[in-house]
Amino acid sequence: MQEINETIICTKDLIEVEIPSKFFLSKNPPILISDLHLNDPECHGTETGSFYVFSIKTNFADCGTRM
Repeated sequence: MQEINETIICTKDLIEVEIPSKFFLSKNPPILISDLHLNDPECHGTETGSFYVFSIKTNFADCGTRM
């Protein structure tokens, strides 16, 4: 099983997860950032450098987040 090696950042105003894009792009077929979303299908990540980044800012109930 391949390791993800994600980075998770949590502050009072931000939850962010950075996942190396090579984890997804090495799959067969490759998984593109446009194929992924959080619980709310309208909440897509962004591709930044060699990472797929998913962020929720300020309102942690956004994007279908559950505790």
